[in-house]
Amino acid sequence: MERTVRPLALACLIYSALMLVLAWVAVLSSSDARLYVVSVIAATLAMVLLVFGYMKRKLWLMLTGVIAVLLFCPSPLGLWPLFAGFMLVIVFAFIAIKVKEDYGKLW
Repeated sequence: MERTVRPLALACLIYSALMLVLAWVAVLSSSDARLYVVSVIAATLAMVLLVFGYMKRKLWLMLTGVIAVLLFCPSPLGLWPLFAGFMLVIVFAFIAIKVKEDYGKLW
């Protein structure tokens, strides 16, 4: 089980980055971009928190960053990417917390 934590953490990082890029593309290509700029800037700051948590191996910072990115990113695809991201976060959090309790380290 401890071998699955690092790939899941990387999957959360990549998925959040893709959502953020999609949000920036959607905002920049929209004519009403000023409505969503604050939300995308907040998601960008959350991405910084996510990367910091990943690099320092701080589980709660990373989870906070992933959830904030998913919540603040406007998506032209609707709510499906948000639901898929939350499922990924729930699986990652469950496995990472269990591994940290059993082995004392994450990855």
